[in-house]
Amino acid sequence: MHAKKHRQGTEKHRQAVATMARLKLTKRNIDAIGNPERQTEYRDTELKGFTLIAYASGRKQFTLRYLMDGRRKTFKIGDYGKLTPEAARAKAKELFGKIDNGIDPQVEKAATDALPTMGEWIDTYLEDVRQRKKRPDSDERYLGWAKARYGKKRIDKVTRTDVRTHMQQLEKLGRTNTTANRYHASVRSCLNEACREGHIQYNVSANIQHYTEPTPRSRVLTDKEMESMLAAIDGLDDTFVQTALHMLIETGARKSEVLSAAWKDIQFEDGLWRLPDTKSGKPQIVPLSANIMAQLRLLPHAGDWLYPAGTGDGHRQDIKRHWDKVRKAAGIPDVKLHDVRRTFGLHVTRSAGLHVASKLLRHSSIKVTEDHYAPLGVDELRAALEKHSAEIVPLRQVK
Repeated sequence: MHAKKHRQGTEKHRQAVATMARLKLTKRNIDAIGNPERQTEYRDTELKGFTLIAYASGRKQFTLRYLMDGRRKTFKIGDYGKLTPEAARAKAKELFGKIDNGIDPQVEKAATDALPTMGEWIDTYLEDVRQRKKRPDSDERYLGWAKARYGKKRIDKVTRTDVRTHMQQLEKLGRTNTTANRYHASVRSCLNEACREGHIQYNVSANIQHYTEPTPRSRVLTDKEMESMLAAIDGLDDTFVQTALHMLIETGARKSEVLSAAWKDIQFEDGLWRLPDTKSGKPQIVPLSANIMAQLRLLPHAGDWLYPAGTGDGHRQDIKRHWDKVRKAAGIPDVKLHDVRRTFGLHVTRSAGLHVASKLLRHSSIKVTEDHYAPLGVDELRAALEKHSAEIVPLRQVK
């Protein structure tokens, strides 16, 4: 019985040996093989472990035979036709370099095959964004564009060209440079997180240059325009809108913050307004002037909100119609509601300094206040220059 098994084993070994051959793996030699009657393995005469398996069907495949942790292994490099012998040989040498450094190509490939597509990773990333950010809608919008564009690609196959070309196409479709830059910022943050999670080695979008954006809006109201606007507000027939606009002017708060103000958050004894839900995601306190407190005491209580909606239990969402009437009556059609906040920032900066203005505007950085809400005009620069000149002139020694 044992002798029979030994003979069968010897025969299988003889047949296996018969299907192996040594051959310099070049295009001419491989083409000369034709279609073998049975599967045959050709071992390269120059690079040990580099082989070609020829199948009876005509398919020919480059493989790598190697030893890892005492075990013989085979790694499929690719098919002849899709790969030239030169490219397959170069790949084999690259793989041997990894093997010498203790990296198993099979294990590495399994890990790579398990990587998510860009679309799958975007879905995972957005779940975290919704937990961290109060307003995730921008990321959802921009990453939705990326997902539609190259979401089916495996994440490690997304290229710098993919991101940059999409930015260029957004511009051609009429999107502003600012929009293209915001899109890039969302993609870059998404891929940064993929790096931290170990899905990719580096962020392909990290060094893409942003487009030049238009100069930020710097419109502020002059004293005369402010006077005209206040007169127009007093001419409105809606007490709630009148008070809301005065609150915007005197606090520098955002429109959404004012319109969503609740009675429970107004501390009449201290003259304070607590904002539980802000842009920063943290509760904030806003001091209220005596004038605003007086107006609020006269405002009718109609539910939980200072400025209730016309129907239902919610608060007002917008006052655009009334604001358009004010702009028209005051002769300032180009002024936007946010310009009122910018005007507030400039006035406070002039009277109390940049630091106080930044605190009242509740900016995360004083630089935001300086760049966008308190620009120095020609008058301020001229006044500083004249003051400097007045101090220097007496020091001149007249000959």
